[in-house]
Amino acid sequence: MSALRVMEMTWIRSAVDRSGLAAFVHLIRHPDDPRRSPRPPGGHDERAPHRVLDAMQPEKLERQILDLLADGVPRTFNRMAVELWDVTADVVFETAADRALWRLIGPVLEHSLEAPVFFRVRPELLAEGVDIEGCLREVPGRQLGIDFAA
Repeated sequence: MSALRVMEMTWIRSAVDRSGLAAFVHLIRHPDDPRRSPRPPGGHDERAPHRVLDAMQPEKLERQILDLLADGVPRTFNRMAVELWDVTADVVFETAADRALWRLIGPVLEHSLEAPVFFRVRPELLAEGVDIEGCLREVPGRQLGIDFAA
């Protein structure tokens, strides 16, 4: 995606109405999104990756998402899912990974309004010396005192 396109996008820091069909908008893929790796003969060892992700601690998933987006490149949820877990967004929809993404909106992340929806770290948080760990403490549901680096 071009830098000009990113600058032209409208970015917000609050979750939007995700009821009804709107719940699926963030699953829309961008044409440049990577593809998952080819299926090996006999299929993947993990037959239910959505269950594995759903069983993970939300804080660990938040950290994975944040570490990926720390390079400043906006990504669709689909691209994040492929790059992090080698599955597409429809597989991780409504799992702990999906919930972790939306918990980060506001304190740490922002998203575009038009489809496909892109997510990025708030630009001012990428500046040198900004305490992103402090921002993570503002994520709803987080308890103070958690070792965020783990």
